[in-house]
Amino acid sequence: MEIARSIVGIDTGGTFTDCFALLESGEVLYAKHPTTYDDFSKAVFHCLNEISMNAEVSLNELLRNSLLYYGTTIATNTLFTRSGVRTGLITTKGFEDIPLMMRGTGKVAGLSEEEIKRQTRTRKPEPIIPRKYIKGVVERIDSQGNVVVPLDFNEVESAVSDLISAGIRSIAVCMLNSPVNPKHEIAVGEYIKREHPDIHVSLSHRISQVVGEYPRMMATIINAYVEPIVRDHLKSLEGKLKSKGYGRDLYVTTIYGSVLPAHSINSIETVESGPAMGIVGSAFFSSLLGIENVIATDVGGTTFKVGIIHNGEWSYIREPMLERFQIAIPMIDVFSISAGGGTVVWVDSVTNLIKIGPKSAGSEPGPVCYDRGGKEPTLTDACLILGYINPDYFLRGRMKLNKERALEIFREKIADPMGMDVVEAAYEAVRIMVSQCADAIRLNTVMRGFDPAEFTILAYGGAGGLFSAQYAQELGIERVYIPHLAPVFEAMSIIASDVRRIYRHPYMRIMPVDAEELSKEFLKLEGIALNDMEKMGFDPAKVDLMRWIELRYSKQINVERVGVKRGELDDGDVHRIMDDFDRIYEESYGKGTAYRKAGIESVNLIVEAIYHVPKIRFKKQKSYGSDSSKALKEKREVFIDGDYSISCVYDGSKLKAGNVVLGPAIIEYPATTVVVPGDRLARVDEYLNVVIQASSG
Repeated sequence: MEIARSIVGIDTGGTFTDCFALLESGEVLYAKHPTTYDDFSKAVFHCLNEISMNAEVSLNELLRNSLLYYGTTIATNTLFTRSGVRTGLITTKGFEDIPLMMRGTGKVAGLSEEEIKRQTRTRKPEPIIPRKYIKGVVERIDSQGNVVVPLDFNEVESAVSDLISAGIRSIAVCMLNSPVNPKHEIAVGEYIKREHPDIHVSLSHRISQVVGEYPRMMATIINAYVEPIVRDHLKSLEGKLKSKGYGRDLYVTTIYGSVLPAHSINSIETVESGPAMGIVGSAFFSSLLGIENVIATDVGGTTFKVGIIHNGEWSYIREPMLERFQIAIPMIDVFSISAGGGTVVWVDSVTNLIKIGPKSAGSEPGPVCYDRGGKEPTLTDACLILGYINPDYFLRGRMKLNKERALEIFREKIADPMGMDVVEAAYEAVRIMVSQCADAIRLNTVMRGFDPAEFTILAYGGAGGLFSAQYAQELGIERVYIPHLAPVFEAMSIIASDVRRIYRHPYMRIMPVDAEELSKEFLKLEGIALNDMEKMGFDPAKVDLMRWIELRYSKQINVERVGVKRGELDDGDVHRIMDDFDRIYEESYGKGTAYRKAGIESVNLIVEAIYHVPKIRFKKQKSYGSDSSKALKEKREVFIDGDYSISCVYDGSKLKAGNVVLGPAIIEYPATTVVVPGDRLARVDEYLNVVIQASSG
């Protein structure tokens, strides 16, 4: 990796594009701009220009001396809006219907409990590839990698010809047992690239080297579906950056919490990478603060996201769900609900109840108060009505908010239909949102055997400070940290991450396995990892390797990951792995659930290759004492804690380390607002984070 004087992280979100820069001097700068859907690069360059202006350098000089990390939602948007290219699939004859059959849970996969209850309305998701674009070819490789039936090239040529004639732009190739022997997939891929070089090709063994046809096939299909659009976007952005002076690799964020050179990623690895980076940043932040157990909550413009840091570590979903399809690519465990600043508030005409989401106003047109043509009330409008948000100080006052329009739409669409006062209706909308956030946290803690009261909340995102103290109260959580950089936390998280790639390989054995064989298989996988990292430009001697093995009880489906030590293994190490699996299994499913007599099977070997990037160093600030009066801006009427209250409003940029603010109060920052309820106090810590806790604490 090339050394740069400055590091810049860019996060393109559903509502705002955020930019965070760590300059050579140690100075930290950030910028926000509404995401520009017609051309994402417009918002990117708007932020870069603002950073360069504030750094008092030209854009060319900033780019020449910087390393750029980029988080993009282009793959996510393409998948969720079904706007990818026309895609075909070539697979082993007889297995053409796998993506249509899905698994036994396919009819309800990805649905909420409420949706699952309505069985007569549940349907499988619309296939990404229609059946007419799925072609089977004769070939067969067995589970040990032996060629049983050679690949029939006449059928390959016919299948490719049919797909090209149908206007296919991208082809997914997924053969049975290709993870143990990809010979036939490689042959098909080489033929397509030789005869049709303009067609994008995705080979399943390069997307996901695991056993399990359905999730591997879906990962390959989704990659093929979004690949041309993602590649065009990254190529265009890199070209524009180069024309402005940027001369290094552009690093892109991934679903499993890494940054990788744009040319080396699979496009599917970028889907939902933004939320994953927030968890990486939360782990970095919790380590900085010396807190092992953290509930990371991201309240942005579109969603509320929850992730758990337990004992300083995050967890992965082995087969995550994307748009109701399971994929065989590990993803940092993040749970989302529709509850962000731009989430639409509406009245259900059947139940006559106020509802939140799932629809969002996004950034275009955005909430009604943005005055950009929005016609539906949102949570941002509610917060403006309640007095939480200053209409004249949104984004440092560059964007004036129309409170009268927010009142008008809330009265028309919510208050009058419910027979309520408009302020009470806005407060009820916020109360419902807070309750939904609390439920999402319970689902992700209690259901895993954790007591949320034993955790600390880390609240970030542009709207994190508005609601976090309230859902913490509902959960009995004593302390909430709102980072100084909460509005651009995910952009900051990007440059707090490492270059990381995860390698998995099938290893189907009955435990205990031969220790020498296991050592050789791990060394082989580590060699592949180190070779790949060297090709990407990283010194293999500086790459850390971590080993894992996935195990399950015989004839069971629940798989758990167990850490394995580096180096040569002996029989004692193998038995320790089995003991660790019993312990981890009981931690996940309850005491007494482990049953060694059933036998233990290995499933996959995993190697994580990590190149550690120099991290941000935040300077501790000296304490100025508890007196916060110098930061007091005004007093205004706010509807808080269920009633009107005269609340002190503070300028967050003037608060110093050690300052204390007693609730009820509002703390205004250029890009976010913090609400402190009446029975709470806010303390500014040595890193200028706001810490909200009980006023008696």
